[in-house]
This record gives sequence, C-alpha cells and structure tokens, in this order.
Amino acid sequence: MTYLPAIYDDAEKPDIVAESASGTYLGWFDRKEFDRTLPPEGQPIWRIRRITTDTVNGDDITKIQYPNGRDEYSAIWDNRESLTYKYHN
Repeated sequence: MTYLPAIYDDAEKPDIVAESASGTYLGWFDRKEFDRTLPPEGQPIWRIRRITTDTVNGDDITKIQYPNGRDEYSAIWDNRESLTYKYHN
C-alpha cells in the first residue's frame, strides 16, 4: 500500500481507495444523491482525488489533483482513470 500524506481528517475518510500505475485514487460518494437501485460506482455522485508522487532532483513531490480541477460530487468512480486531472481551481 502506498503511504498517503495526511490529506483529509478523520471525519472525512474516503469511502474507497484504489491504487494503479497512474496513481492512488480516493473517492467519496454523495449519499444524498445515491440511487440505491444501482451500483454507486457507475453513478455521477463521486468526489475524487488522484495522488501521484514523482522524484525531482532527489526530492519526492506529492501531487493531489481533481477531475477537471473540481473538488465536487460529479464524477463517476468507474471512469476515474480516464478522467483529466488538474490542480484545484
């Protein structure tokens, strides 16, 4: 498991964490908009953060980015790896 810096407090633990070659993804879903008749991973109710770490000149640089630079409940978890990630607007 990848070490994650403290990027959220205990009250905001993610609902799901996934690791891949493109980074570590943290996801929270909007329980108010959740359609319980469908799997949540396919619904546009997710707030996602992608964390990547690069080494630049011997220093580890951790980047936290959001789909289209937005930290909002609008992404689909199943699409997380194909989304465009930017720094928070």
